[in-house]
Amino acid sequence: YKLDPSKPMTLKALIQDVRKGAHVAIFPEGRISTSGGLMKIYDGTGMLIEKTGAVVLPVRVDGAEYSYFSRMGGKLKRRLFPKIRLTFLPPVRFAEGEKISAEQVYD
Repeated sequence: YKLDPSKPMTLKALIQDVRKGAHVAIFPEGRISTSGGLMKIYDGTGMLIEKTGAVVLPVRVDGAEYSYFSRMGGKLKRRLFPKIRLTFLPPVRFAEGEKISAEQVYD
């Protein structure tokens, strides 16, 4: 489901699902970038990890900005079949209740 950072009840439901063993994929910026840069990372991602002690598997997506489905508009040359690379970083394990920062997750 879509997590709305302005509605705390959606985060509460997600925390309950993760505690039950659900796997989730989160784009912590909350929406797609139209500039190509990293956007603000919402606090909900950190709160989810702190409340559940979830294991985080950081994934980097490169190349999707050249797709015709990208929202970069006319800023980049679009390609019919762009090379898209997924880089999976080592899993990061946090203890439940441990205070974390975005730098700990994304470095």
